Amino acid sequence: MPSAYTAFIHPARLRPWLLVAGLSFLCFAFNLSPALRYDRALIAKGEVYRLVTGHLVHASAEHMLLNLAGLLLTAMLFHQQTRPLRFTLELLVICLLLSSFIWFAEPGVQRYLGLSGVLHGLYLIGAARLWQGESRFGLVLVGLLVLKLTLEQMTGGSLFYESGNVLTSAHTFGVLSGALVLLASEWVARYWERRRNK
Repeated sequence: MPSAYTAFIHPARLRPWLLVAGLSFLCFAFNLSPALRYDRALIAKGEVYRLVTGHLVHASAEHMLLNLAGLLLTAMLFHQQTRPLRFTLELLVICLLLSSFIWFAEPGVQRYLGLSGVLHGLYLIGAARLWQGESRFGLVLVGLLVLKLTLEQMTGGSLFYESGNVLTSAHTFGVLSGALVLLASEWVARYWERRRNK
């Protein structure tokens, strides 16, 4: 019989989230931001890895701690549905899509760093899957996300971080990236289901 702990916490499914948190912390501890952040000029010169790694580094300790708090909250909400391989693939694709949105839609942004945009995408996927599982809580979480994005667009700033350097459009791009990943994931799942049923 599972304990109250294992009924709420699934350690194996929580590990990928903790790995992301650990990598972000190590990047900050060893001051890897200049080497890994999204830098438009350097990406144009071929350092395309920055399209992914830019989301693991942070501008300050406050920035990192706020993002890691958001990551752990999102993990606690959704880690029960996490499959490590699927999570890793979805994380990487969200990073690439989000950076692509910034590249094409925000050409004036020369540098970007932080996990918050990716978190918005992961949050949307988790909440949408709860909703698909006929959980009204998932619908409430999606509604809160929409409300947050709306308020940020109206105020022009982040609701949880007062620095004037926050690229709030990255949050919207993160949600769009998460939506695209979710749609692609559903299409792949249905494709393989049809193949098995033939």
